[in-house]
Amino acid sequence: NPYLSLFGTGFFDFIGANGGKYTKELAIKFSQQQYQKVKHTGMYRCVRPEMIPYSACYGDALYVDAVLKYYQPGSVVSGGGGNPGSGGSSGSKVADVGRQWIGRSTYVFGGGRNTNDIARGIFDCSSFVRWAFEQVGLYTSPIGAVSTETLNRIGTKVSANDMKPGDVIFFDTYKHDGHVGIVIDKNTFIGCQTNKGVSIEDLNNPYWKKVFSGHVRRF
Repeated sequence: NPYLSLFGTGFFDFIGANGGKYTKELAIKFSQQQYQKVKHTGMYRCVRPEMIPYSACYGDALYVDAVLKYYQPGSVVSGGGGNPGSGGSSGSKVADVGRQWIGRSTYVFGGGRNTNDIARGIFDCSSFVRWAFEQVGLYTSPIGAVSTETLNRIGTKVSANDMKPGDVIFFDTYKHDGHVGIVIDKNTFIGCQTNKGVSIEDLNNPYWKKVFSGHVRRF
């Protein structure tokens, strides 16, 4: 649901208390109010520079308007605007953006949920995926609330045989969908690994083949 991806469930209550119908103006107002509550933490920055003058830097106040033209009631958002043959809304861009952290990042469970961690290259698997998509303009969840459980509910599920660069791939490691990464091609993915930090992994490796159950999503 694009409204849920925008700010989380609190936005539903805010809409209900302000006429019951989504408008861009309501999204900006909610973003302004929430940003005032959290800006002292230093964890939030404006995803869209044009929102800086409004101090509407919580979430992405323009996200819904950007995706509603691809949204149909009863379905989930499947990212749009990408080139044919590319996964999601950003294709290979989101698969490539994280390469800067290879060899200079650290895996910490629960890491990557504030700007200080991110500046030092500290992530876990889900916060890395969230960060990568944010760099190409797609807001998937609040910085402090991302998990594999939030990521495995958005976008559209696609067949593993049809996965393309930029798709999101899940693995059943310590639990169902316990690990997540971003597809580079049919043989490799990039993600933040427990013992390596951000790295590119071979999907033909026996370990990844063992824990991959076929769950791939397109944002």
